[in-house]
Amino acid sequence: MNLRQVLEAGLCAAYAIANPEQEGFVQADENGYLDASQDLIKKRNDWLEKNFSKGSDAMKHLKKIINQTTAHSNLIYAYQNFNFDKDNNKFDTPFFDIEKDHLVKGNLWEIANIAMGLMDLFYGINQNIGTIKFIDDFVPRLKKLEADNIRLKNEMKVIIDERVKNHTINNPK
Repeated sequence: MNLRQVLEAGLCAAYAIANPEQEGFVQADENGYLDASQDLIKKRNDWLEKNFSKGSDAMKHLKKIINQTTAHSNLIYAYQNFNFDKDNNKFDTPFFDIEKDHLVKGNLWEIANIAMGLMDLFYGINQNIGTIKFIDDFVPRLKKLEADNIRLKNEMKVIIDERVKNHTINNPK
């Protein structure tokens, strides 16, 4: 849920680079109360889609993955909160978070991936506007991070593939 909030706030920030006016984010209703309506969210998203479709599509894809997986409770992701002792046929719920190395690394990678996508989107929007002053070597640094990101993703895929192979429902073990 936190990552969805980051994505939504990041898309607001991206829009604000070119459209900083308050009216793009909130409007006063007939009583003078501020309202952040769904219409304004749609307006921002439509602007991003029209003007920066590649970045907008990437953010939509990330949000879709979150919505399909960890944003809602399901049996697959329940194992991030519970342990199952198959020898004793029992579940247990630890007081503290379960810190399985592959889950922690996957979560950190996902956070970094979203941050990089947003940085790339911010830079792209800013190119014609100049609202933000980026450091001189921003692009090479981001490219280096992108290469590291791809390498880490590929390393994790090997670990995941091995875990899936060892834990499939039809596995005769």
